[in-house]
Amino acid sequence: MKDYFHINEVRPQELMRILLMHFNQAQNISDFTYRYKNPSSSNYIDVFCNEDGSIKNIVISKDFPEEELMQLKQKIQDNLITDNGEMVGQIIGFCTEKISGYFKYKDLFQIFPVPDSSPKPDVAIADHPFVFEVKFKKSPDFTINNSRKMEKAIIYSRLLNQLVNQHIWLGNRYGQFAWAYINVEDVANLTSKWVQLGYIPKGLEDNGGRFSSLDALKPIEREEFNKYYSSMGRSTADFKLPDNLEASLDKAFSLGSSKWKKFFMACSWYAQHPFTWQESHSSAFIELVTALECLAQDKDVCKCCNQPLLENEDICKCCGQPRYRVTKHFQQFLKEYVPSIDHYPLAKKTIYQIRSQLAHGMDLLQADLEPWHFMMDARQDDQRKLQSDLYFITRTAIYNWLHKA
Repeated sequence: MKDYFHINEVRPQELMRILLMHFNQAQNISDFTYRYKNPSSSNYIDVFCNEDGSIKNIVISKDFPEEELMQLKQKIQDNLITDNGEMVGQIIGFCTEKISGYFKYKDLFQIFPVPDSSPKPDVAIADHPFVFEVKFKKSPDFTINNSRKMEKAIIYSRLLNQLVNQHIWLGNRYGQFAWAYINVEDVANLTSKWVQLGYIPKGLEDNGGRFSSLDALKPIEREEFNKYYSSMGRSTADFKLPDNLEASLDKAFSLGSSKWKKFFMACSWYAQHPFTWQESHSSAFIELVTALECLAQDKDVCKCCNQPLLENEDICKCCGQPRYRVTKHFQQFLKEYVPSIDHYPLAKKTIYQIRSQLAHGMDLLQADLEPWHFMMDARQDDQRKLQSDLYFITRTAIYNWLHKA
């Protein structure tokens, strides 16, 4: 059979997007199998995928026109295989601190402030917008370009979020609506309206597919990295960067595929914490420990059920149940990658046990169980302090793991 689809040369998601654009319709006919078919025709193409998302096989219906197959082949060639050069895309990012200068990393990405004419918060604690520009491989297809732009922006933003002392993100991944106050200046007529959340910059010029000029801006201020990373949690000072940020990014992008996957998973779990914490302290606690678990140990996996195999150590004298080395390995990991872990004896001793109790439905943090007690609750205050320590421990461990990898 002729290779119309270049399965081994293109990304499966991009190939399937080209098919969808061509047929205007797709149906999930069984597990990991998709049928692309034009409603006005009896011809179709079935795409069989593996569990990891890769394409295993493509089957063409009988008497599928050769001319249309050649058209598809050319579309795939033009949009996914031909070298169309590179371009730079813009996206609005947000930071918990105002960004007044610029940072550029090699020829890959840069960040800088939104134009003065753009909306900005008039309070210090807010979602401060900035411009994120990223370079990616260009395609004639707009949807492919947008996907590639988002891919780069998400990767770079999660790395920056991990390596700086402020929270950096790209806004909502999906359209979100909420009740919002309007007429806030006129208290007597204060009311609410169901609105879509979103941010539109003003005065941002089209960059023409190239990096915007930074000549009118100053670089973001730097701080010696040991001092920078010694701060507890997030800084409330002016937005700064560690003086070794480029070295950290270099290290991240030099990781082999296996270590990169572990590191990026840890960064991704860590990045979700601030959002989850607003709704559930318990879920946010699990996220931070899971970020550490991504790096803490290599687990053997069952070839049949894909579950991790835990190494049995001994039998507990109290309950008679098998006791595993997971907690022991976890504490060894903390000792190696968090030099100051002994300053947090409660966290060192309990965070993995608490995570297990939360994940298996045996407990719930007080802020979730009794959220009405948000003031003068000793247990909730103690748990909040533990979670603050865990946040710092997680950030420190991921950073040190990266530089020792």
